[in-house]
Amino acid sequence: MEKENFKQADKTIRGKPFLKGQKINMTIKKSNEYALLNFKRDSEPDGTLRFQPVVFYELHEDGSFDNGTTLEEMLCVSIERLQDLNSRFACRENSIAITKMQEALMWLNVRTVDREKRGVEGKHQQ
Repeated sequence: MEKENFKQADKTIRGKPFLKGQKINMTIKKSNEYALLNFKRDSEPDGTLRFQPVVFYELHEDGSFDNGTTLEEMLCVSIERLQDLNSRFACRENSIAITKMQEALMWLNVRTVDREKRGVEGKHQQ
């Protein structure tokens, strides 16, 4: 993914506690756009940090949409990545994390099937 610099972000979350001792470093540009701080903290000559953009699909009430990825796709990529790492550096924690991400994906799919059955999938309805 091409590196992008988000200097004029609407909202920045830096060092906000996420889970016991972990911190997230990301910038939120819009409700469906995020910029994740690069793992290796390289920066521009002026000291501005570089981010990886992530844009999610967003459906608008009028039926138009902003194209992008989905939570399900992000989970699939994360599962694949961790399975690869676990094949080389296996540990109980990796296996549990994979299982929990697979479970999250399963629940999102259950939600989608339910919404499809009720005829509200892809609509701004509950």
